[in-house]
Order: sequence, then structure tokens, then C-alpha cells
Amino acid sequence: MAKRRSALKRFLKVVVVCLCVVGFLYQTYGFLMLYLDFPTMVNIEISVPPEIEMPALSVCNSNG
Repeated sequence: MAKRRSALKRFLKVVVVCLCVVGFLYQTYGFLMLYLDFPTMVNIEISVPPEIEMPALSVCNSNG
């Protein structure tokens, strides 16, 4: 009787884990499709200043 109950318990755990994995994959697929429905646009503008302004005051650590 104890073996039968143990086997049933193990079977139910496996079924629950499988259902959780299937649910996870279903939600992941749904979110991925929702994400891919929206286009992604990237604009990059590089500007080089003619002159770099240096700081007027530098603080140095003299521990060493």
C-alpha cells in the first residue's frame, strides 16, 4: 500500500512539473510574439567636438 501511494505521489509530481513547464513555454512564446510585433528603431548620431575642455582642478590621491 505504501509503495502504491509513493508511486502515485511521484506520478502526480511529474504531471504537475510537466504542466508547469508547458505553461512556462506557452507564456514565453506569447510574450516573445508580443515583443516581436513592435518594430525596433535605433538612431545613432556621433558628434566629435572640435576641442575637449579639460577640468580646471584635478584631485590626486597621494597614498602611495
